[in-house]
Amino acid sequence: MILALTAAAAWAQPTPPGAGGDDMTMGEGAPGAPRGDRRMGPGGLGLRPGGMPDGPRGPEPAVTEDQERELLAFLKENMPKLHDRLSKAKQDSPMMYHHRLPELWQKYKDPEIRERFLKHAKALEAVRELSAQYKQAAAKDKAAVKEKLAKAGSELFDADLSNKEHQLKKMQEDIAKLKEKIARRRQLKEKIVAKRIEQLTGEDDDWE
Repeated sequence: MILALTAAAAWAQPTPPGAGGDDMTMGEGAPGAPRGDRRMGPGGLGLRPGGMPDGPRGPEPAVTEDQERELLAFLKENMPKLHDRLSKAKQDSPMMYHHRLPELWQKYKDPEIRERFLKHAKALEAVRELSAQYKQAAAKDKAAVKEKLAKAGSELFDADLSNKEHQLKKMQEDIAKLKEKIARRRQLKEKIVAKRIEQLTGEDDDWE
């Protein structure tokens, strides 16, 4: 429980300016952090510690107007604070808004990832709010707020751990697929090399 509260308290604190982790940026706070190390959280349009795994990939496809309306309606109902931040970003930083929207859509359209994201986001929001309440609470009320904070911290820890387990599972699946590909190419070595030689010598215009 102490570990859960320590981690939750750290996540609940606002990111210092210039640390690379504000609401409109990507990353855990370390500039240039690898994409696979980034997480998704309710405070921003990018990824946050403890959020969904996000492996290397190319640019997300653009979001249509219908998809944008569907996503924003979901966020307005389930995550009103993030919805408000997005709405403000659309007015103040439209380029950043349209850059981040596809990433959110890709996670929203996958039911499993959407459920995990929502669970983690709500737990993180609760920790942030209760942490602020505890600092402002009168001495006689601190014990009750601390008890709620401990529960929220435990839920946030569980959500984070679940996401890491999911990430590990996906990595294991990717490794298994890569092993199969390597084994298949090893068996076809002579054919593949011969094909390359034909192409390099102009005897075959097509790459395999």
